[in-house]
Amino acid sequence: MIFLWTSVTTVDSGSVGVLTLFGRVTGEVLPEGIHFINPFKATHQMTVRTQEIKETADVPSQEGSDLITPRSSSNQACAPRSAR
Repeated sequence: MIFLWTSVTTVDSGSVGVLTLFGRVTGEVLPEGIHFINPFKATHQMTVRTQEIKETADVPSQEGSDLITPRSSSNQACAPRSAR
């Protein structure tokens, strides 16, 4: 019964599951849902949703009297097939 329980894994929506066997990536990628896997393999979830990363920094002006705060943001996403 325990062997069967450890053979079932779930992958949340917006994620993929990357399988490892004894710490090494096997190259298998699981889509969202419920899956039966080798009980010796571990599932590591990676999000494939677009994430926005925002950066701010306080930088002195050329004169050195004022602080300027530049802001930047970037959108990043991991393609499900490249999660290996």
